[in-house]
This record gives sequence, C-alpha cells and structure tokens, in this order.
Amino acid sequence: MRSEADLVEIIKNSFIKNDFIVDTEVQMFSKKIDVVCIDPRTKDVYAIEAKVEKWRRALQQALTYRLCSNYSYLAIPEENSSKVDQKLLSKYGIGLIIVNQDNITILQDATNSNVLYPRMKEEIIHNGGGLHSPI
Repeated sequence: MRSEADLVEIIKNSFIKNDFIVDTEVQMFSKKIDVVCIDPRTKDVYAIEAKVEKWRRALQQALTYRLCSNYSYLAIPEENSSKVDQKLLSKYGIGLIIVNQDNITILQDATNSNVLYPRMKEEIIHNGGGLHSPI
C-alpha cells in the first residue's frame, strides 16, 4: 500500500460518499486524530487512526480516542490486515477498517464507547475545521 496519507484520503472519501461530515488531523490534546467522521443523522462521532503497518501503535491511539468519540477504529491496508489481532481489538471495543485501492471495508464494528466524555466529544466536533456544519 501507499502512505498513511493515501489511506486517510481513501477513508475520508469513503465516508463523504456516505453523507458523513469529515475532517482530518483533528487536534485532541497533543495528538491529532487522523480522520473524524460525524453521522449527521445520529450525531455519532467516529475517530479513525490509520497506520500502514504498526497496528499496535494505532490500537493505543484508538483507545485514547474512545474518550471523545462514540466509535473508534483502526484502519490498515488490506495486505497487512492478517497481522492484526482482531480478538484484542474486540476486547477493547475498537473496530477494524480495511483499506484497499480505492475504498474501505469495515471488517469489525466498534462498540459504542463506555468511556466517552460528552464535553470532549463537543471539543472534537468544534476543533475540526471541516466539522463546523450544522449537525
């Protein structure tokens, strides 16, 4: 697969096609969430951490994003997906998105965060430059 930036672009475009409000590189403390998507119908926030290879590092970041999003996902290229321990992701409620050449497949759904801080969610919504749409 290409670079992390390529993954982010494919993820972003896939969610936009499904009528989500999307922004990238959204600030959360000292980190930046690769992709933040909002479902305008439900107001649910999806945080996605994309990595070409180091999925365990992505898992650590995705766990943090559960504080500010309803659903947190790890995204990885299709050719590296067999390396990911899906049981470990499932244990912590993290979903798995597989990125191929031009679209995504949600291989494992995330569970709704039970550690979400509503105020942090609002901050994520308002920190994202492209997220200032009426939702």
